[in-house]
Amino acid sequence: MNTSGMSSTEVCERTPGLTYRQLDHWTRMGVLLPDNDDQGSGSHRSWSYREAAVVAAVAKVADAFGALFQRRTAANTYMLSLVAAELRATGTYRRREGPVSIEVSIDPPDDDEAMVGMSPERAR
Repeated sequence: MNTSGMSSTEVCERTPGLTYRQLDHWTRMGVLLPDNDDQGSGSHRSWSYREAAVVAAVAKVADAFGALFQRRTAANTYMLSLVAAELRATGTYRRREGPVSIEVSIDPPDDDEAMVGMSPERAR
């Protein structure tokens, strides 16, 4: 691990179900904000611990609302951008959509080694 945070590979390894391709797509669409966004083949992005926690939380939200986010549309990208922005600002995101209710949080919100907590709840 480098001193500035994590590599994209490390972020993907620590985020269950997240592929490098999905991480790259969300980054290119502006949903996620790496410390450096070098462009081109062979470039390496680095991620702060806090943004890596945002990545994990966004991935969990996308997974919880799977059918909603299976297609790559501008509306889905915009919604995930709002999720990421709320997590960065408040450290917490809550949403209920039909039978699925989710709350994800970055705990603690200002820590450099932030972790992600999630309490999914399926309404009955």
